[in-house]
Amino acid sequence: MKFGIIGAGAMGCLLGAFLKEKTKDIWLVDTWEDHVTRINENGLTITDKGQTRNVSIRATMETEKVGICDVVVISTKFHDTRQAVQSGLCMMNSDTVVITIQNGIGNVEIISEFVGCNQIVSGLTTLGSVLRGPGMIEATFSENAETYLWPLQGEPNERVKAIVEVFSQSGLSFSLTPDVRERIWKKLCLNAAFSILVAIPRLKCGDFIDQPSSRELIRGLVSEIAAVAKREGIDMDPESAYQYVVDLAKQAPNHLTSALIDVINRRKTEVDCLNGAIVAKGRQYGIETPFNTAVFNLIQIIENTYDKAIQTL
Repeated sequence: MKFGIIGAGAMGCLLGAFLKEKTKDIWLVDTWEDHVTRINENGLTITDKGQTRNVSIRATMETEKVGICDVVVISTKFHDTRQAVQSGLCMMNSDTVVITIQNGIGNVEIISEFVGCNQIVSGLTTLGSVLRGPGMIEATFSENAETYLWPLQGEPNERVKAIVEVFSQSGLSFSLTPDVRERIWKKLCLNAAFSILVAIPRLKCGDFIDQPSSRELIRGLVSEIAAVAKREGIDMDPESAYQYVVDLAKQAPNHLTSALIDVINRRKTEVDCLNGAIVAKGRQYGIETPFNTAVFNLIQIIENTYDKAIQTL
């Protein structure tokens, strides 16, 4: 079975490193030249639970070199999804299974503009990984992480089941579950009501959640997300969702969220497919979303003024 992973960032590399244990025919595709060069020359270095290993894996900036794959995983940030799919069409045919476990909502809709809905498998993951430099990643949460998938249309066929089995045999906990949409919206709560939020004051998870004002903001954000989710056919209890976010935040007091890392490194966050998506759907359904609108606007201001931010007095 041939795998292609488009987007060799922290998550794409983590998936590739584990998959290499069970399949030799795998490619990483990325636009970062130094990263690709380092992987090809020295292998991918992965640190996991304090142990470091080197994985020999092919990487390229040119999708044309890869050829047709049985499985293509889209592993870019939301704002790069369209370009990733368009550039990766030469890696796909009508039999290729296209997987997305990207954050937020909206990626599936973009992918389905170019790929048949019967080929798309969507889901989410609790895997955590950080890109430490060209050709180097650190798995920050892999041992107890879960990944859930389900076809966009119909039931899983034997091919999809076989793909999930390859991931599982590689040492990752992958499973098929029909309630994947509900799980995606639950994770959206975590990302939009917490992970993005901590990037504004630039705090570790524990320092942020310890503040009573932080918890009030989370409650407001979650309440709006639950109202939008209900109109999307997802039954989400606001209080349960709030407690889920707070409990997870308390479990990782020293964790730096991906949005915070993006802001620290002056990069674009994924706020568009998180709070931005809630704001857009709120307008569509006539639901007011003042908390999500405020966070969306604040993050946009931060992103647009990196070069103007006051560093010290």
